[in-house]
Amino acid sequence: MAYQFNPIEGIFDLVGGVEKEWTAFTPSLEATGTNPNFATTHKKKASYKVVGKSLHIIWSYSHIFDTGATPGSGDYLIPIPAGYTIDTSKINLASVENGFAYGTSVGHGLIMQDFNVGQGSVVVYNTTFLKFITTKSGSSAFTFIKVGNFNLDVNNYKLIFTAEIPIL
Repeated sequence: MAYQFNPIEGIFDLVGGVEKEWTAFTPSLEATGTNPNFATTHKKKASYKVVGKSLHIIWSYSHIFDTGATPGSGDYLIPIPAGYTIDTSKINLASVENGFAYGTSVGHGLIMQDFNVGQGSVVVYNTTFLKFITTKSGSSAFTFIKVGNFNLDVNNYKLIFTAEIPIL
């Protein structure tokens, strides 16, 4: 993707790609087992923008009280906006090897839960879902967020991240 100066209009035109404005979408969490549920009272917001073959995402969720939240089961999955497909040929997919979580980082963020705080990386699970890797509370081992590692049904919960994801 490149820009070329248009002397007639005095602006730079986008050449060889498509650039869209930021668009809101509803953030949600699913799981490899049973899907978790957000707390009854919460704040959530997400936006995306496509630049060429990259999907840029800004994502946030938080609650103070866990009333109505359920933990689900399995690793938490973060769906990308509908209508887009991740180009998995460009990255290493999320995996667990020797007890550690791996995958090419496509973003970064922060997760908080009561007095636990973890920085993390956003990785690709498959063509439509992302995962979030962080260190497990009290450990140096990297693992995905899931029940037992920043599960959703705890007070004072916050997950925020930004990502740039290759798409088809």
